[in-house]
Amino acid sequence: MLRAPINGTELAYEIAGTGGSPVVLIMGLGSPGAAWALQLLGLQADHRVLTFDNRCVGKSARPRKGYSSSNMAADVAGLLDHVGWDDAHIVGISMGGMIAQHVGLDFRERVRSLTLVATHAGG
Repeated sequence: MLRAPINGTELAYEIAGTGGSPVVLIMGLGSPGAAWALQLLGLQADHRVLTFDNRCVGKSARPRKGYSSSNMAADVAGLLDHVGWDDAHIVGISMGGMIAQHVGLDFRERVRSLTLVATHAGG
């Protein structure tokens, strides 16, 4: 597990796979990035895959500022910067899907594709 200081919070992340297009998997409420294990097995043969623990989940730190979907979308953009990826396929499940929608809205140029699983638009 690697760590990166992103937006004032230390986030734990991992990268699997060595070739192909980059993919970021954003997990839902309270689950660590490791919960993507089965999907990771299928994706890592053909893609570089970034999984991470959201703020205050798993091995990531508790943030100094809030937990809004916009703040957490900025975390994703910060992780992309940290690992040196200009853009990626963004996949989010549940709350991770809500975060992914903000990544698409706030950081459109960073999104190759957007996949939303078992989520909603909020409100």
